[in-house]
Amino acid sequence: MKRIFASHSRRDTDIVHFFSAAFATSKKGVKSDFMEFEDLEGKYAGREIAKKITSKETQAVFVL
Repeated sequence: MKRIFASHSRRDTDIVHFFSAAFATSKKGVKSDFMEFEDLEGKYAGREIAKKITSKETQAVFVL
């Protein structure tokens, strides 16, 4: 199964729904992890994103 990480703003609801639907209907078996940047306040925000991006399972990164 492929894994995709997407960082986005909470204002990006339409585009997040679009990508969620596209990933869910993929015949390749795609698991998506979405993370709102606003939820990652503080000095450790970058570290949390880096963990997701550098995961051995993550195949692609989208910044919306």
